[in-house]
Amino acid sequence: MAGPEKRDWMIFRFSLYGFLKNQRYFESFLYLAFLQAGMTYFQIGWLVAFREICINIMETPSGAFADVWGRRRSMILSFAFYVLSFVLFSFGTSYWQFFPGMFFFAVGEAFRTGTHKAMIFDWLKQQGRTKEKTKVYGFTRSWSQYGSAVSVIIGALIVFLTENYRHVFWICIPAYLANIINFMGYPASLDGTTESKIPSLGQIFRVTWDSFRQTVSRASTRGLLIESALYDGIFSLAKDYLQPALKAAALSLPIMVSLSGERRTAAAVGVVFFGVYILTGQASRRAHVLSERAGGDYQAARIIWLISLFGYAALVPLLLTGLEIAAILLFVALYALDNLWSPTILSRYNVFVDSGSTATVLSIDSQVNRIVTVALAPLLGYAVDRGGLWTVGAFGAAVASVGTIINIRSARHVAELSGAKGETQ
Repeated sequence: MAGPEKRDWMIFRFSLYGFLKNQRYFESFLYLAFLQAGMTYFQIGWLVAFREICINIMETPSGAFADVWGRRRSMILSFAFYVLSFVLFSFGTSYWQFFPGMFFFAVGEAFRTGTHKAMIFDWLKQQGRTKEKTKVYGFTRSWSQYGSAVSVIIGALIVFLTENYRHVFWICIPAYLANIINFMGYPASLDGTTESKIPSLGQIFRVTWDSFRQTVSRASTRGLLIESALYDGIFSLAKDYLQPALKAAALSLPIMVSLSGERRTAAAVGVVFFGVYILTGQASRRAHVLSERAGGDYQAARIIWLISLFGYAALVPLLLTGLEIAAILLFVALYALDNLWSPTILSRYNVFVDSGSTATVLSIDSQVNRIVTVALAPLLGYAVDRGGLWTVGAFGAAVASVGTIINIRSARHVAELSGAKGETQ
């Protein structure tokens, strides 16, 4: 077993990955960049759906590819595609020119999602520290949020100085190249069960099919798939509608009136999202505390679902009556909840999934999440175009209601399997 210094060094590398990965200076301005390019919310919805469809096609095969060929190689390949997408986003000028950039971004996402989490969980098993899975993952994820906090300040500064959202894409490239160097220092033991050559399509299909069959055939993992898809699907869409709300609030406040709309928006986005990511980083570090006090990960997830339900429902009257500042504060709370959610859902997966197929199963999870996002993105965009931002809250409340019911049923099933009701860790 590795010594304490080596163990701490790997946690540092895992944390560095998240910090560098979240140097996405465009993320807090993505919808605003698209709106500046002349798109409607409906067009943005289809662009997002295209990205999610591409990821969905490649998601699970890429996870199997990582499990067979090597997870470090797959992560390096992923970040190379991200860099290519940033170049294309930087030079796109019309609606259709953004689609190639979305495609290569989707390739990067497909090869990344699930793979790095699998590496963390494998490392914990190798170190005999599986009981710390929620705590360790929450800690490393917190550095992702701190990375986002730094990112939004840099992104806001770029927009403030240039009054153009497009420049926030190409500046991401150095951080992503640095992460490629970071992956090169990961130990070979985290590659999983690998072959010395690139796997054949038959190997990838076999690993994919076996993992998919096992995942959906078990009620325990099937319930996790549905819960995760509902929660992540609606949140991944709802969070981006904070950007237009922020812009509306920035333009309505009687401050910085001498500045242009873009500069006032950049200042508002920078301040609010910096606070968001500092808060979410702390929330992620304390996810294990919620699980411990709630009596288990399933019970913690139920609390998160219920708070989400009331939170989304409260957005409806706030956005209907034009109380953007109150709605923004509620969005911030939903961001914090998401960072309590992620460590708990991954900890629940780790109980039921074999280490040799972890990347594949987590890719299946991401793939199902994409299906929900693809289904909702154009629909929600159309609803916002027609009815306004309050429809985001209505969608979220409906999804959270279903998710709460599924969580209760899943927890009962797992309790029955364990032979001791309430012991669902």
